[in-house]
Amino acid sequence: MITLSFKRFGNGVYISHTDVLRSLNRTMRRAEVDVSYSKGFNRHMSLKLSQPLPLGIKSDEEWVTADVVKQWDRNEFFEKIKENCPPYLEPTAVYVTEKNPSLAAKIVASDYEIICKEAEPLKKEIEEMKNGFTATVIRDGEATEKDFTGYVYGIEVRGGVIYCRFAFGNKNLRADVFINALKEKCGLEIPLSAVTRKRQLVQSGDKLISAAEYMESLNE
Repeated sequence: MITLSFKRFGNGVYISHTDVLRSLNRTMRRAEVDVSYSKGFNRHMSLKLSQPLPLGIKSDEEWVTADVVKQWDRNEFFEKIKENCPPYLEPTAVYVTEKNPSLAAKIVASDYEIICKEAEPLKKEIEEMKNGFTATVIRDGEATEKDFTGYVYGIEVRGGVIYCRFAFGNKNLRADVFINALKEKCGLEIPLSAVTRKRQLVQSGDKLISAAEYMESLNE
């Protein structure tokens, strides 16, 4: 198994999760990486992508695992992918493991940076949201109020940037929902283009560690 971390930026922030997967599929083909295929009726390349982000948000850390037919040298694989990636995706690291690390299931939190110069005067109100808040969530066309107490692991306002750590995965606080809550509670108008996911985190015992640190511990 080979797991690749990559950035998504530029026009890539407006591409759906499914289309990012298609882009990675084409990248593997161009790079002449032989990836296993599923065994079902509609066979597809065995690529496991980490959980999706809302459209419009940049990400410094996405993950995809490929079930490769042959083992690759890490550096050779990295260079091959880098040469063949579309301009909105950029590989950042490669990890080789014996088994599928199942990152999509193991990631439980994400760190975000939200650029907002108007946040500094509202520092106290924003940072108090780490204790919990309610926000409007739209699902299947219906708007409901949801309590996000326990979904925020940290908020700090510093230098015109809101630094956040939110639950991500089965227990999930989407960054766009938080942006809408900031508008409702503080009157802040923040475009999704001001949001960047910086890294993803895995539960290790009683603490959170970066997905990169977790992958390094598994790397052959």
